[in-house]
Amino acid sequence: GGGRYRNAYFGLTYPIPAGWTEQPAGPPPSDAGGYVLTQFASLDGQRVKAHVLVTAQDLFFIPFAAASARDVVLKTRSTIAERYELEKGPDQVTIAGRTFYRLAYKSAPATGLHWRMFTTEARCHALTFTFTATDVKLLDEAEKVLRDLFAHNIHKGVLNHIAACDVKYSWRGMIYLWCQFLVD
Repeated sequence: GGGRYRNAYFGLTYPIPAGWTEQPAGPPPSDAGGYVLTQFASLDGQRVKAHVLVTAQDLFFIPFAAASARDVVLKTRSTIAERYELEKGPDQVTIAGRTFYRLAYKSAPATGLHWRMFTTEARCHALTFTFTATDVKLLDEAEKVLRDLFAHNIHKGVLNHIAACDVKYSWRGMIYLWCQFLVD
């Protein structure tokens, strides 16, 4: 824990919270343009206490009608089975000047699982952070890290505000992406 996940294509740097570890790589990209970018877990011995899954879905190849991150979240909400209870959403939230759509739901009390999804648009993709846990405090911690993520990139000059609810790469950010491209 305590490290950082970096993705040059999306200009994403995600600080891994203390006590969390990066998990093995996900499957290769699907034919429908969906792929796992990374995942982290907070473990209690062998037991997973909380999990963060970061995915990207190419909006050009998505297997249902969706033109935006909001559409993806609305579709997810419509497919949540009756055995799950919707807690909140979808709500539009702003995290460090960027628009996300938040959806929260939970399973039956017997399992106690809670999910929080945050989806935004980046480079023609729906970029989704899915937090899962039985401990709501761990979900709150992971959600705080997400909020800090974009604030960090704005503070470091990688991103600039261009409107009340949007950001774009700065020149410094573009140079960073170019250097990451050369390294990769």
